[in-house]
Amino acid sequence: MKKTWKMLTVFCVMAVVVLGSSVTVFAANGTISKEKAKQIALNKANVKSSSVKKWTKVKLDNLDDDNGQEWEIDFQTGSYKYDVEINARTGDVEEFEKEKIEKAAAKKVTKKRAKEISLKRAGENRSSVEKWTKVKLDGKEWEVIFETKSYRYEVEINARTGKIKDFEKEEINRNSSKYIGTEKAKQIALNHAKKQGNITGDVRYTKAKLERDDGHVCYEIDFKYDNWEFEYKIHAETGKILEWDMEYDQ
Repeated sequence: MKKTWKMLTVFCVMAVVVLGSSVTVFAANGTISKEKAKQIALNKANVKSSSVKKWTKVKLDNLDDDNGQEWEIDFQTGSYKYDVEINARTGDVEEFEKEKIEKAAAKKVTKKRAKEISLKRAGENRSSVEKWTKVKLDGKEWEVIFETKSYRYEVEINARTGKIKDFEKEEINRNSSKYIGTEKAKQIALNHAKKQGNITGDVRYTKAKLERDDGHVCYEIDFKYDNWEFEYKIHAETGKILEWDMEYDQ
């Protein structure tokens, strides 16, 4: 009898040990525990727990098709992020994704900094600038164009390093007395357009402005007639048509 009780006691102790260890593996309703699910995900990814920078999701979800539950385990290391879906009953990995984390690109030169670099290269200060004609980030470089009382500057700057790729300085001739004038430029453009045989009445001007383009001071004259659109660039001193274009807008 004593021997029977002794064997029963041993069996009970073993049962407690077994059941106790099962508690750490299985949670309620026969599902594996959170810690077990995390370890399965780590094993699948071949990652040590000490390498994990962030656990972004550890969630037990019910499946829509009444096929039980699954653990969604998302975590990140220094170089990769992992998404793992695990059957909450069997511990089988249902889905596994690994994606490399792209490092943030080096901070680009700001618009303000691009202006400062341009001014320094030109030997000018901000107060001497009469007009910032263009400050635009075009792909991998800044295009900076500005004018002072006497000069026009064009500067191209590497948007990442701030290194100047191109620099141009041009003296501005402000003697406008030898320019043909806006009205004369409009007339030259209109006379040319009429020769194309498309204009028989009055036109509507949409632009008539003195500009600097490719080293030339020119008048930009744009106008419309019916569905036709005309664009002209006329040399401010000679009145020569530098460029022109006509387009039918349906």
